[in-house]
Order: sequence, then structure tokens, then C-alpha cells
Amino acid sequence: AQVQARHVSDSLDGKWVHSGVFNINMTQVNLSNWAAGGFSSVSGIAMFNGTANWKKGRKAWDNSLILAFGGQHIHDGSEPQKTDDRIELNTKFGYE
Repeated sequence: AQVQARHVSDSLDGKWVHSGVFNINMTQVNLSNWAAGGFSSVSGIAMFNGTANWKKGRKAWDNSLILAFGGQHIHDGSEPQKTDDRIELNTKFGYE
């Protein structure tokens, strides 16, 4: 599933422009009587990528945020494992 939102004003001078994408991905592997070996598994990840940017005249401020969390359970008797765990925030202010 993917949801995308974007807000854009008519006049961008001095206005914030926001955008974001949210993804949920799930996978399943089922092995039954498989001679080559291996284990069945279930995994998933949820991720958000967003931006908030501002520009006025010669000044600009760009921001991005990435959030992710994922896990996997292998049906071999082991406990579920975390596969992704991320919080990433980037910000940049510039003057032309």
C-alpha cells in the first residue's frame, strides 16, 4: 500500500511545500518438502519519506525525514528479528 500527499501553494515565495510517501511492504516465503533446504519466513517493513521545503527570495530551507521499521520471522524456531530501524532527519539552510 502506498499513500502520497503533497501540498503546494499558488505562490511559492515564502510558503512551505510539503510532500510525503508512506509504504508498507510484506513478504512471505513458504517452503514445503523442499529438497534444497531453507525455511519458510514472513517479513515486513513500514517506511515514511517526507519533505518540507521553504524558499523566499534568495533564502531556502530544505528538510527531509525518513522513518523505517522492519522485521522478519523465520520459521526455524528462532525469535523474530528486526531488519530495519531508522530515523533520519536532514536539514539544510541556504542563501543564494
